[in-house]
Amino acid sequence: MPIIATAGWSIPKNVAGSFETEGSNLTRYASVFNGVEINSTFHRRHRKSTFARWAAAVPARFRFAVKMPKTITHTHALKDVAKPFRTFLEDIAPLGEKRGPLLCQLPPSLPFDAGVLDSAFQAIRDCCDGPIVIEARHKSWARPRHWSY
Repeated sequence: MPIIATAGWSIPKNVAGSFETEGSNLTRYASVFNGVEINSTFHRRHRKSTFARWAAAVPARFRFAVKMPKTITHTHALKDVAKPFRTFLEDIAPLGEKRGPLLCQLPPSLPFDAGVLDSAFQAIRDCCDGPIVIEARHKSWARPRHWSY
């Protein structure tokens, strides 16, 4: 089943009538959509209890796409990420089966570097075999020779 989602679960007033009227904003959002992107994890850590509460607020079919912390993508620039990535996975573990893809938004200043990527992806794959979406924003990633990576 395709996942239809937006970034965040804010419900604009002009479309609020299309959603359930009872429950939290997340519960109401989940009455229409079956997925959402959590952007706040990019900027800060959340308590495990927060992720557990979010998971409990949505139906079983719902999936959370979770953005990786900027400490991994920007501060570390994908170098030496094993420990912060494991911490991130521990934090979001309460999402359980409702965890969808992990989102890796790279800074515009980070050029393609196969060595850095190999090391980072190995560290990530050592503890996570789920889907990962990479948003590369440096122009060097658009070169055809990288397409088969």
